[in-house]
Amino acid sequence: MAQAVGDHERAGTAIAQILAFAEDELDNPESKPGVCLRPLRSLVDLAPEGRPDNLDQLLVRAAERFGADPSLMDNIVELRVRLLDKEGRKQLRRDQVARWREEATNGDGLLRAFRLEKALEIARTFGLNTGADELRKELGDFDPEQLDLQEISAEVEMPKEEVERFLSNFRDAASWQDALRFLVAQPPPGGSPAELEAYVEELMAEAPLQFLVTKAIIGPESAGAIFRADSPEKHKRAAMSEQRAHAASFWALFAADGLTLIADTFPRPSRDELTEFFTGELVDVDAAERMARALELYWDGEPDESAHILAPRIEQLIRGLARRLGVPVYREPIGNEPGGVETLGTLLRAIGPAFANAGLHAYFVVLLVDPLGLNFRNKVAHGLVGKVQKPAAALLLQVACVLSSFQLGTPAEEASPPPALRRSRRRTAATSPAKLRRPLRSRLLEARTRVHKRVTI
Repeated sequence: MAQAVGDHERAGTAIAQILAFAEDELDNPESKPGVCLRPLRSLVDLAPEGRPDNLDQLLVRAAERFGADPSLMDNIVELRVRLLDKEGRKQLRRDQVARWREEATNGDGLLRAFRLEKALEIARTFGLNTGADELRKELGDFDPEQLDLQEISAEVEMPKEEVERFLSNFRDAASWQDALRFLVAQPPPGGSPAELEAYVEELMAEAPLQFLVTKAIIGPESAGAIFRADSPEKHKRAAMSEQRAHAASFWALFAADGLTLIADTFPRPSRDELTEFFTGELVDVDAAERMARALELYWDGEPDESAHILAPRIEQLIRGLARRLGVPVYREPIGNEPGGVETLGTLLRAIGPAFANAGLHAYFVVLLVDPLGLNFRNKVAHGLVGKVQKPAAALLLQVACVLSSFQLGTPAEEASPPPALRRSRRRTAATSPAKLRRPLRSRLLEARTRVHKRVTI
């Protein structure tokens, strides 16, 4: 108030009283850190020429007194950096990183990982590249078992008759081609983006507590979090991917059973017949032959080999689709940095508007490239999964079948399914009316939050 009215004499008196109060508090063994730090902050907020000369010395004393707690020390550091020159600030940040790294040795499990992440965040933010690289290596060498994560699971019950009625569509199809087309005709797990967003918003309203606590999502290659949901917007972003991934994981069980039923019901098609089935407007004969081989491997009980053939072919098709839609598929060199191909995630998101079914596009993103979703293409291509199991491979095979049915055209034309798919829908309508197929989809949507999942607390 004295400064606001230009009363320099009273301002000087107030500053002297703050200094005396802070010194008394630092001498008092029973004082609390916030009692002296708040008034000292008011002095740091002064213009440089108005700050007392011994202000930094008082903050150094506060660091010696309360610095054992790295969180309190961070508060003191944020005050001191405003008083020091460039080199002094840099050294202070190095000390801050070292303090959090030292604290990590005193913790175990999640606490150790959190403290190492905190050190990495500071090093990265303030350009301490050497320290950041060392911390990334330490987090990468962290054994995930040391995190002591707890698995939370629940059972979902579905009427056997309803499941059998759905699966009978594969057995009752006129041919193996029609059975595969029935697989193509299934709606994307999770529904449309609008449906899923409404469902997530309902969850956030009904169970707000789980969206108030910061949620850390851990990747496959490090104990460090790849995403922290610490705001309503971030919680919603994570939940949208998580719920669609849950729906896809649940649907994968039915897709796997359906593919097995096709193999058990119909005579084994030849490679040439399968190649012809997969050949389409987006899929040339060479890519179709590889997709045919992937399906053969799946039927031979080799889902891992099947997935490793499919992952690069699916990327090839999406890149080809992007090129035909006029989306740049490479990056030009900039300065000394060479150019290269755009990532699949960038291209897949860029071609979203070309999809007549927005839910299908959102499902492709979560299934193939979203780090918060299933991310199967990246996990398979980057060697981040030990061995691909049948449900995951079944989802990739369904994607291959869907891509083989794609046709480019005007928006009005794209809104209608391709001829092969229209024939499939007419046939399946006779063997499985909508009133029978709809309950299964509804149950899949309702059950998407009640499947096996792992969370950190």
